[in-house]
Parts: sequence; structure tokens; C-alpha cells
Amino acid sequence: MVQKKFVFKKNSFYYEGYVWNHSLNIIHEIQLNFLDKNSNAIALRYSKTLNLMISLYRYLTLKKFDFIKIWYWYYLYYLKNIYFKNLINKNNNSTYEKPNIFIFNLKSKQIRLAILTSKNYVYNLTVGKILASLNIKEKSKKKSNKGERLFSEYLENFFKNKNNRFGLKKLIIIKLKYFRKGFKLHDSIFKILNKNFFILNNIYDFKIPNNFNKFKKIRSIKKRIKKKIIKDENLLNF
Repeated sequence: MVQKKFVFKKNSFYYEGYVWNHSLNIIHEIQLNFLDKNSNAIALRYSKTLNLMISLYRYLTLKKFDFIKIWYWYYLYYLKNIYFKNLINKNNNSTYEKPNIFIFNLKSKQIRLAILTSKNYVYNLTVGKILASLNIKEKSKKKSNKGERLFSEYLENFFKNKNNRFGLKKLIIIKLKYFRKGFKLHDSIFKILNKNFFILNNIYDFKIPNNFNKFKKIRSIKKRIKKKIIKDENLLNF
């Protein structure tokens, strides 16, 4: 295992990031055997294993970590990543496959989907482009349920035609960008994703709306009304 050179600083974000990456490399080297996925006590067994590994980890790194608590990082890493890795790979635990990244941009009412596949193919799909390819020219349909339904049907055919570009295990991470309260994505889209892929994680990127522009518009309207009132009063005086 390659030892990395790094300027260590206590309570530093970069230092914690280095320790985290370094610990993952060590865990990857150790390659613990996977316990039966049907066992009800799998979490308990993993936690007991972790207690035994802490001393081994410190011995391998030859560093002192009295001022940084990393036990929970191990716990979460094993319960999620190692469990899913072995569950997906089943009997072949040594293989690893990069997950596909699906990013839904919800900033506008028209859905935009960016895809980075495990084979490094990039696709940018929008409801407008898909409806245009189907010779549907009405803009209102882009924002309707019918538009989303046609979009989901297109996605299903797209995944079938490009099946070999999404890897063997079909792992995906979904990110909903500019997610906002009350937004509802068409159910058929998630049904198709569940049907064709194994979803590892959903990331919700909440964006707080900036009301400053709205405030500026209201202020400018007030100024114009005030000027008009003053102008009318001056005319009346004459």
C-alpha cells in the first residue's frame, strides 16, 4: 500500500478527508469475508468486528488518532458500503463496478436529466428534446403529465437500447437537483428506474429561493407609483 505524503494539521478538514480516504484504502486491502446476508444479527457482528479492527488500523497507519473520532465512520461504512457490495456481487466479492450517476435538474418546470454511465458515456435528456423528436410541438405539453408520461416511455426504450453501457450490475445514484417542497416527479419515472436498475442512494439537493429579485421588482413598482402620484399632484396644483 502506497504511503501518501501530507502536511498534517489538527482539527483540519483536509486532514480528516485524508484520514477517511486512507482508511478506505486499508479496509479495501483487508477484504473481510462477507457474512450471510440473511442473518438477523449482521449489524451486531459487524460492530464486534470493528472493535477488533481499530487497533489493527492504527498499527498499519503508524499514526495516533486520539484527537479524532473515526469509529462511527467505520460503522457506517461497513453497514452500508460493504453490505451492499457483497449483496450485489454475491459470490464474486473481489469485483467492483462504478455506479451510474443520474441527475434530475428540477430548476425549471421542464425536467432535465443528465446521465454519466459506468462506462463513461454522457447523456443529456430533456422533455422538450424528446417531444420534439416525437413531432409534438405544443410547448404546454412539456409541462403536463402527458409530457412526463411520454418522457418516461422514452426512457424505458432508451435503457433497453443502451443496456450494455450501464454496466453489468446496473447500479445507480440518483440526485434531485434544485429539489423544492411540494414538487412531484411522475411515478412512472421512478418505476422504470427501479425496474431497470439497483438504486444505491437518493441525494436531495435543496435550494433556498432568492427573493431579492422579487423585492427589487416590488420596490421599483412602488417608486414608479410614487413618482406618478407626485406628478399628478403637481398637475393639479397648476
